[in-house]
Amino acid sequence: MKKSTVLKSVQYGLFLSIISIFSLALHGCDFFQTKDSDNYVVMLSLDGFRWDYPEIASTPTLHSIARNGVTAQALTPCYPSKTFPNHYSMATGLHPNNHGIVSNSFLDEELGYYAIRNRDAVENADFYGGEPIWNTVEKQGLIAATYFWVGSEAPVGGIRPTFWKRYSNEDTFENKIDTVIHWLSLPEEERPRFIAWYDSQPDYIAHRDGPTGDKTIATVERLDSLLGEFLVKLAQLPNAHKINLLVVSDHGMTDISPDKYINLNDYIDRDWFDIITGGSPIYSLKPKDEFKEKALSALKSIPNLKVWERNEIPERLHYGSNPRIQDILIE
Repeated sequence: MKKSTVLKSVQYGLFLSIISIFSLALHGCDFFQTKDSDNYVVMLSLDGFRWDYPEIASTPTLHSIARNGVTAQALTPCYPSKTFPNHYSMATGLHPNNHGIVSNSFLDEELGYYAIRNRDAVENADFYGGEPIWNTVEKQGLIAATYFWVGSEAPVGGIRPTFWKRYSNEDTFENKIDTVIHWLSLPEEERPRFIAWYDSQPDYIAHRDGPTGDKTIATVERLDSLLGEFLVKLAQLPNAHKINLLVVSDHGMTDISPDKYINLNDYIDRDWFDIITGGSPIYSLKPKDEFKEKALSALKSIPNLKVWERNEIPERLHYGSNPRIQDILIE
């Protein structure tokens, strides 16, 4: 990572921390229990949808879903609270430390560099551990579908879902709605029993407008309105009463604190390190042997920065044993 890249990441995201996961269900959570079950599961993730958006924005659709189903608030995401680690954790039930997607970007010394915009890496199954739920579904002789879910573009364990999409930020939410409804309208023998679909909002706008900015709140309300349109179309399906809907998110977001802004270049020299990976607010660093103590001392002198050597990372984070995590972790 170049110095300018480190600086840019710190400037734009150092204190974007997690609030919680927002989770709702429509008709309970029966899910599919046997091969002969005729239930369907549709799981929608809205990236960066903070747990309290239904309280600070007008979201009648989400409130309606909550009244008719269940809602869970203030859940804690996996560490780090990043998009790729948490989406793949939701798919596998494993912590990032165990499934291997330890950040949005990281280095595997055998496979090379993984980054969310590196198509070769994203579609390389060797980066992904565990068994994602769509593989479990397919192994049971059922059909699974994914629309941009992390990990589903790679043949993990030699398997892809029957229906899957290669990520493009050009796809609209409306198009995703129509596609999911189409999948649920297929003949029964072709119809997915499990569908996971993803949208990058409101995370995308919130990084630019702030988590409670006017544009962000407007985007939240637009998503709620579109979700309402989806429910109307869902209700028209003959099998609507058999469909379990979950609305989830990977993380929340909070405002950057200007007085706690950290420019790492003011404290450390890039030449002290062999490897620097990750992205604000979490970086994983491997110092050169001759600079390790100097690097640790410099990092620990920085106000508002947490610094852990690998064996010091708090147990509650379930993080640090994976070789893709370097010798020093800073937050």
